[in-house]
Order: sequence, then C-alpha cells, then structure tokens
Amino acid sequence: MGSSRSKRGRIFQTTVISLTILVVSATSSSPVQAYLNKKADQEIGFQMGSWWDGSRLGFEQADIEKPFTACSSVNLPFSIRNSGFGMIGSTGYRIYKDDKVLAEGTLGKIGENHTEHLSIQTDEPGIYYAEVDQRPGYEGNENETVRTASSIITVAECPPPPKKENKKRAEKKETNSKNMEEEGKKPAKDSEMIDQVEDDKSSSAGIPEEDPEPGRTPEELAADKGDSE
Repeated sequence: MGSSRSKRGRIFQTTVISLTILVVSATSSSPVQAYLNKKADQEIGFQMGSWWDGSRLGFEQADIEKPFTACSSVNLPFSIRNSGFGMIGSTGYRIYKDDKVLAEGTLGKIGENHTEHLSIQTDEPGIYYAEVDQRPGYEGNENETVRTASSIITVAECPPPPKKENKKRAEKKETNSKNMEEEGKKPAKDSEMIDQVEDDKSSSAGIPEEDPEPGRTPEELAADKGDSE
C-alpha cells in the first residue's frame, strides 16, 4: 500500500515537471517565436477587418557627392525602403518639382526589409522631392491615405559663362600696363642723353681758343681797337 502511493507520487511529480517545461517552451521569447507572434497578430488584424498589411515605407537618405546644377541633364535618385512586413499589394508614388507633380506611377510589392529605387532625369533648376502612399489601413487609418515624403533635392541654375567684354578689358589693361612700363624707361634714356651732351660741353670748354693775331699782346690789340673807334 505504501509503495503504491510512493509510485503514484513520483508519476505526479514527473507529470508536473513535464508540463512546466512545455509551458516555458511555449512562452519562450526567442526571435523565431517573436516573429511568429507578429505574424499571428497580422493575421488576427485581417480577420477583424483591418486591411493594413503591416508594411512601413520610408525614404532613405540620398547619397549625393556634389550639388546638382542644370548645366547638363542629371539623374535624381529616390530610394524607398520597407521596414515592416512584405506588401500584399501595390501603392502609388509621385515626384514633385517646385510643389507640382512632375511624374507619378504605381509602386509594386516591396518585400520585408527590401528597397525599391526611383529616379528622374532633368535639366531644369528647381526643388525636387518624392512622395509614396502607405498601404491602406496604415496604423489604423482606415478612411485616409497616409503619405510619406522624401528629403528635397535642389538643382541649381547653371552659372553663366565668363563675358567676352571682361576678357577684352583684361587684355586692354595688360596692354596699358606694358605701355606704362615702357614710358617709365624713356626718362632714363633721355637723362643719359642729357648727361652725354653735358659731358661733350665740358670737354669742349677745356680746349683753348685760337689766338686771332699771334705775337701781339692784349694791350696792343686794345690800343688798335681804340684808335679804330
């Protein structure tokens, strides 16, 4: 009798331990279990009448190396990433220039954590950005479409080429500068010529004058000059 009770007690303990292990395993918070729980919540949402597929669309930051200018045609990139569940249907998008719709279309299904790339070619200056519609029922918004916009991309006007008049002015300025340099050299040459003339005069002043009547004294010459007068 006692051995029978002891045997039944061991069976009961074993059963309780086994059930405890099963409960702990069922409520485990592993990544796989968490993913399955999220999928279950998504399916429950469909059954209750909410048609949101759990997708979350957003724009990635554009990697632009240098500013865009309208000097030539440029390609403007817009990348849309789905950080939620995979889309079960398509959605719309638009690309704007100066707040006016430049292009629009339909975006196909984007899988979970996948990216879709949009772009547009343009050679016109302006402010550009893109916009995408979230899937219907996004975060409980059943009666309105939630839209998400990208960052703006600016295309600047092409700088004007240098004017020809400026080039002519630069050439004229350079010519005038050369002329002024040449004029500055001329006075030096003239002063050299003046110095040469002065030297010639000094040399000529050193030569004695020829005696008009050799052999006669100045007094005799002065007396003759007085008699003649």
